[in-house]
Amino acid sequence: MSNDSISTGDSLQYSRHKKYYIDNSETCREKARHRWNGRKLRTDTMSDDQKQDLKARRRQSAAMYREKHREGLMVKQRILRQAKKDEEARKQRAQEYLVMLKQA
Repeated sequence: MSNDSISTGDSLQYSRHKKYYIDNSETCREKARHRWNGRKLRTDTMSDDQKQDLKARRRQSAAMYREKHREGLMVKQRILRQAKKDEEARKQRAQEYLVMLKQA
């Protein structure tokens, strides 16, 4: 037993630093695997139609996210193009002003 945890019996330890109980009977990796498997276990009890609906819903939400992201990128590119045009126009006006000053 390490110094950074307090034994509370029944293979449970309370971590002083992390403020949660550590269950010694199951490692963090096993717990994570169970969390990920929960999604699979949910589909085990579904009918085939429900599984297809779930897949379609996931696919549709992914497509909506991609579309939303694509629109954002297009807006960003349009803003950058406009900023570049504005900068070039500003340089052109400055050049014309310098030419006008030299002639005067």
